Amino acid sequence: MIDPRARALQLVTGKGGVGKSTLVAALALAWAERGRRPLVVELGRRASIESVIAGAPRVGWDPVEVAPGVHATNVEGGRAVLEVLARWVRVRRLAQRALRSEVMQAFVDAAPGVVEMATMERILELLGDGWDPVLVDADASGHALMFLGLPQVFDELGAAGPVAALLARTRGLFADARRSALHLVTLPGALPVQETIELEARLREQGHVALGAVFVSRAPEAPRVSSERVEVLRTHADGALAPELAWLARDVALAAEARARIDALRARIGRDVIELPEIDETRPSIDALRALGHIALRGLA
Repeated sequence: MIDPRARALQLVTGKGGVGKSTLVAALALAWAERGRRPLVVELGRRASIESVIAGAPRVGWDPVEVAPGVHATNVEGGRAVLEVLARWVRVRRLAQRALRSEVMQAFVDAAPGVVEMATMERILELLGDGWDPVLVDADASGHALMFLGLPQVFDELGAAGPVAALLARTRGLFADARRSALHLVTLPGALPVQETIELEARLREQGHVALGAVFVSRAPEAPRVSSERVEVLRTHADGALAPELAWLARDVALAAEARARIDALRARIGRDVIELPEIDETRPSIDALRALGHIALRGLA
């Protein structure tokens, strides 16, 4: 049996607004408390960790500590391409000059997969630096599908030389369930659940990456009172309680619908579905995030 928590590379994706960055920060904090050396990797120009962890410093190319024991880095595409060019031409000044040229810039902007390929190289480099685990806060699910499928695409195009070597390492890492996992994050709404079922099916069919768990953010607790019981109360209670009982009936119905969708998600994908409670704070504290992370880790176990 493979312990999912031992995997050195943990990728997290999902639609925008489902709590993906919050989960990444929470997992990193929990792993740090357990003695690991987690690194959060943001992709592109997003500064998600700064919006989740209060007081976090600005995150750039070089890893910086954003909370006790937790570091973060932002892999910006242009810088990633520059670093790859500098490694291949072995003269950084020439690489900078080449990247600044209009022809090269047009190529980087137009050629599919150049930035993503350089991003893969950076992730592999960070894994080699001893960070454990490396938590990639991946872009929304559509872009993540393209990112994860790039090694296969370039392989079909007959890539050779250092590109082929990079793609071989990346393909081997993504598909190795002992070293990596892709987790999906969703909400218990009808549309997010359906999109997650479809995304999971596509990922499983493509087989480019080892699939991890599905996390459901803001999962409601099971209602403590049934909708039938609420209706009985509404029938017999004093009229002054009618507004409160109407709100209670609404909350019970919504929670029951969400529970049914989570059960359907679990039945459809046949894999781990980890439910995460909603954090009551607008901008959660370190302690609240860490507690959420421990819930997630217990689910992974």
